[in-house]
Amino acid sequence: MTAKRRRSGFSSRTISQRLHRWLGWSVGMVLLILVISGTILLWKNPLLHIQYPQLLTPTSTLPTADFLAHLDQQLPDWRTVRLPEPDQPYYLVYRGEQKWYYALDGQWLLTRDTDTDWLAFTESLHHHLLLGEFGDTVLGFVSIGSLLLLLLGLYQSWPRAQRWSQMLQWRWQQGGIARWYTSHRSTGLIFSLLLGLTVVTGLMLSFHGVPARWLASVDSKQAPAPISTLSSPTESMLPWATLLAAGTQAIPDARLTMVSRPAGPDKPLTLRLQVPDEWHPNGRGGVQLHPGSGEVLSLYDVRTVGPATRLANTMYPLHAGKVGGLGYQIVLALSSIGSLFLAWSALRLWRKRRQRSLECSLSP
Repeated sequence: MTAKRRRSGFSSRTISQRLHRWLGWSVGMVLLILVISGTILLWKNPLLHIQYPQLLTPTSTLPTADFLAHLDQQLPDWRTVRLPEPDQPYYLVYRGEQKWYYALDGQWLLTRDTDTDWLAFTESLHHHLLLGEFGDTVLGFVSIGSLLLLLLGLYQSWPRAQRWSQMLQWRWQQGGIARWYTSHRSTGLIFSLLLGLTVVTGLMLSFHGVPARWLASVDSKQAPAPISTLSSPTESMLPWATLLAAGTQAIPDARLTMVSRPAGPDKPLTLRLQVPDEWHPNGRGGVQLHPGSGEVLSLYDVRTVGPATRLANTMYPLHAGKVGGLGYQIVLALSSIGSLFLAWSALRLWRKRRQRSLECSLSP
């Protein structure tokens, strides 16, 4: 029975090989785009500073509240401001699809968008495939296919009767199918953990963050639901200094990283805060304030939630190389090189097998 099943092409190994090959062709091109663009984005800030050296020009420092008041006059429809950091000494202002950069003294430096800046184009390509919100859904299905591709490859390559030392050998000198098969198999085994980490964290961030929220939902102590609408519209906002002081006092040891202005008269003001030792560069926690009274409407301290929520909060810094410093970024870059070699060796293996099949069909 087993022999007949194998000859008919319905053994589990044969099915997994076909599925692995089919998934490779299905998601392979998108994966190559993601790998290349993701590797570039690992070094986004250094590349940005090389392209725009004026971002690092020393200037006098304007207090944050004064800068926000200045911005209200200069760019009244701004949406969110990311505050300066030691390695990024400038304000980054989000306005629609554009990013506006201001010096510490409030002077405008430059504006970036996907039409005029290659790094902004690369970001949009990696995050949304240039398809907007729909691209995030596409990336979710690509991530699922990539995870299945990895698991099927491990199923085929995992040592059974053979030892690990034999499975990791590259028979490069033999040439032909043996060269590309063994190199593809050993590279996949060597980089499997890193590739799995990248794929799983990417999957958790896709589908508009729904998988990460599912993970966090198992906690008894969860993040509070954000306030979407005020009970009564506000006619005017308090001064920025008053609002920022009220927000930062809610979590005294946290660092203010981002400010999102109310999207309308019935919307709250949102401040992002990063607590000590938090991996996320902008912090996942923060406060929402009533812009007219300064009342704290919602407070989220990431140290108060359960382990599943904390795990969900690590997905972005692990995926984007925002933790672990230069060493971890280099490791992620090496895994990207491994991914590119997997794609190249798979293509070469397919061509060699196709050539052999053609030669056998033509032989008398």
